[in-house]
Amino acid sequence: MAATGTYISDSLIYELFGSDQVTKWATLDTRGFSGNEARLQAAIDWAEANIETRFRGSKWAIPFAVGAAGMKTIRHWMVVYAVMWLRGGRPLDDDQKDYVLELKKAVDDEITECLMGAWTFESGEVDTTTPEVPTGL
Repeated sequence: MAATGTYISDSLIYELFGSDQVTKWATLDTRGFSGNEARLQAAIDWAEANIETRFRGSKWAIPFAVGAAGMKTIRHWMVVYAVMWLRGGRPLDDDQKDYVLELKKAVDDEITECLMGAWTFESGEVDTTTPEVPTGL
């Protein structure tokens, strides 16, 4: 059975980072988890909640209701956050630059820019010009 959330699933994580690497990260810490799928599910749940929390109270409606291009971006952010959770902040084994930390920094920068209004999705903003309760009754 696949690990899945509201926005992302383990297949997106495998697609971006590769099955071997994701499986390796999923087995780093098994305390309290009954297998890789349980850790992947926990990572997905944490990532989705974390990204939603960053946008809650902003001009963006939660759950996200944006077009396809916007959802692709949001899903990418969530996948990167899920991988950071899976890794638990551990460095990579090899001597190359830590591309996951670089991706996380880029994602955090993009989220901040979006929240500050530097760029936007094609829809999904909360309409602040319309009253939320009927008027003139």
